[in-house]
Amino acid sequence: MTTSRRAEAITLGVRFLAGAALSAMAWLHVGNLALLILFPVGLAMATRRREAFAFVFGYFSFNSAEIPSIMLRFFDGEWVTLAVLAPIVLTVILSAPFLLTGKGSALKRSTGALLAFLLITLPGIGFVGWLNPLFAAAMLYPSLGAIGIGLCIITFSFIAGQNITTRRGAGLLLLSLAPALFINVWAVAQLKERPAIFGVYAINTDLGKPSGTPEYREIVTAEIARRVEAHTGEGFDLVIFPESILHDVSAVDEVMLMP
Repeated sequence: MTTSRRAEAITLGVRFLAGAALSAMAWLHVGNLALLILFPVGLAMATRRREAFAFVFGYFSFNSAEIPSIMLRFFDGEWVTLAVLAPIVLTVILSAPFLLTGKGSALKRSTGALLAFLLITLPGIGFVGWLNPLFAAAMLYPSLGAIGIGLCIITFSFIAGQNITTRRGAGLLLLSLAPALFINVWAVAQLKERPAIFGVYAINTDLGKPSGTPEYREIVTAEIARRVEAHTGEGFDLVIFPESILHDVSAVDEVMLMP
C-alpha cells in the first residue's frame, strides 16, 4: 500500500469512527440527542464525498448492529443470512444520499445535504425514527412539531455546507443556532405556565421492571388507565402512548413522549 493510499484509508477510518462515536453518545440517553448537532458538523469537515459517506456509514452502522439479534428473535432463529445482511443494506441505503455532500461550493454542499435529509426522512427511502439525526429537532426546536423538523433540516443543511475551520464558517455555525436558543427559552417559559403545550399530554409508562405475567399486565393497564383518567377534562387534545406501552420506556420512547 502506497503512502497516499494508507493516508486515505486512515482518513476514512477516522471519519467512520467519528460517526460511530457520535451515534453511540447521542443515542445513549434522550438528553444526549442535542449532540446530533455534530452530525452536520461531521459533514462540513468532510472534504470529499467518500469522507462524508464514511462518517454517515459509521453513524448508522453502530446502532444498527442490534438488528440481527432483533430479527433472529422475531423469526425464531431462522433466516440468519438475512439478519446479517439487513443492517448492512439498511446502513448503505441511509448513507448513500450523503454522497451528495462533501464536495463543491457551500451552496452545492448545503443543497446536497438538504436533499439527503429529505431522502432519509420521507417515504419510500426514508425510515422515520431509525437513528434519524433530525431527532435533534426535539431538543433544538421543542414543541414546534413539523415546523421544528423543517427548521432542523434547514439548520443542518446550512451547517453541512460551511467551512467551519475558518473564523467566518465557525461564526455562521453559531449564528445558525441562534433561533434554536430563542425557541428553547420560549419553550421553557411556556412550560412554567402550563405543563403541556398545544394540548398534548404524554403518559409516563415507566412502571417498574416488566415480568410478562398476566398479573403484571393487569396492574400496569389499571395504573395507566388511572393516570389517563387523572388528566381527563384538563383540555388535552391528544394523549400519546409509546409502542412499548407494557415494557420499560426506551430512550426513543422518551423522545416520542416529549410534548
